[in-house]
Amino acid sequence: MTHWQHIIPFFAFPPEIRKAIYTTNVIESMNMTLRKVLRNPKCFSY
Repeated sequence: MTHWQHIIPFFAFPPEIRKAIYTTNVIESMNMTLRKVLRNPKCFSY
């Protein structure tokens, strides 16, 4: 089984839906990075 079997159906979505999915992934990535930084108590020390 290849990853393409999971990726190809994604391209069947209309461009507007794909754009929303891309945007959501970017936001989720940013939130994950922010959570990692905020978990570190040293990030607020001067």
